[in-house]
This record gives sequence, structure tokens and C-alpha cells, in this order.
Amino acid sequence: MALRADEFKERLAGVVGALDRISANVRIVCVTKTHPLDDLRVVLEAGKLDLGENYLAELARKAEVLDVEYRPRWHFLGHLQRNKIAGIAALATEIHSVSRREEVISLARHGFAGKVYIQVAAAGGGGERSGADVGEIPALLDLSRSLSLDVVGLMGMPLPGSDVEVARYFRSVANLADQLGLAEKSMGMSGDFLIAAAEGATVVRLGTVLMGQRSL
Repeated sequence: MALRADEFKERLAGVVGALDRISANVRIVCVTKTHPLDDLRVVLEAGKLDLGENYLAELARKAEVLDVEYRPRWHFLGHLQRNKIAGIAALATEIHSVSRREEVISLARHGFAGKVYIQVAAAGGGGERSGADVGEIPALLDLSRSLSLDVVGLMGMPLPGSDVEVARYFRSVANLADQLGLAEKSMGMSGDFLIAAAEGATVVRLGTVLMGQRSL
């Protein structure tokens, strides 16, 4: 079902109101992956220019049309595949999922001039590990800066768990960002964004709570 403008604005107002009761300094990225162009136009017409995508092919298809009409800020949230980094670097404004030396080096080689977040792995992820271990992050930050990448913050994505466990993870990400002198904390999605805001998020990445169910 197509996203209606009144429906989106009502959801957005509810989210903004809830965030403002916790922190007035949280930026919303609308996660638009798998949603059609008309849904994205609803978001952009409402004044929300920060759009999140996970896949290069989909991002490129949408950017080809919407960059001409609206000039949104594209946030890349997905895994950085080696053979896709050149395309991502050319289109994205902010990349939230950097976690490996090879990704840093490739982004610098392709001249990425946008904002970078280093993703922090959630402890206990095992084979599902996404992100850099805490001990790896200072070296990744130093390498990024040596290659003139603009690392502005850390990104956190917790494993499923209790509210207490999720809050503990977000708090650890925010504390590490502060220790490293990084201002931005990209933390929180539709199911946990209020917990993230309470723990210091400056960016939340919201899909279903704003956009409704994704298209198949």
C-alpha cells in the first residue's frame, strides 16, 4: 500500500514528540530500503531529506531520479561489499557501517568526501558479527584520519535482548564515542530508538515506525 502524506506526517509528529521529551538533539534518518519512489517523495515533500538505504543497486536507481528532483542526503546503512564501495562512495552522503581496514582504504582510494561512522560490534555476536570490536576502533579511527576521511561518530546496532541489555550496549557505544572525541552516535531503530535517545543517540535510523511495512 502506498504511503500517504497525512499518514507519514502523523507518524513523524509522534516520533518527534517522543524524541523531544528525551532529547532535542536527535536527527532522524528515514530508512527507505525496498520502498518505491512515490513513498520517498512523500518523505521528501515533508521536509525529511535524510534517507537510508542498504543496497547499492537500489540506492543508484532511486538517486538517479530523486537527486534531480530533491537532492536528498543518502545514508548508506548496509554491509560494504568490496566491489560496491566505488559506487557507494560516489552516491552516499554519509556511511554508517564502516568496520574494517580494507573498507577505510577503499573509501579513501575512491575519494569519499562525506561523513563516516565506524560500526561497533555487539558483544556475543559470534558468527553474526557485524562491526568492529571495541579494541580495533582506535586504530581504524587513526587510519581513517590519516587518509583524510571525515569520521564523525560511531554506529551501534544491538543484538536482540532485554531493554536493559540494549540500553547497556547503547551506553557503551556513546561512552566510547565520547572517549574518542566523536560527536555523533548513530544508534536506534524502530524498536529501540527511545532507549537509544535516552543513552545519547544523536542519529536514529527509523523504518517501519515512520514508513509502515516494507514492500516485498
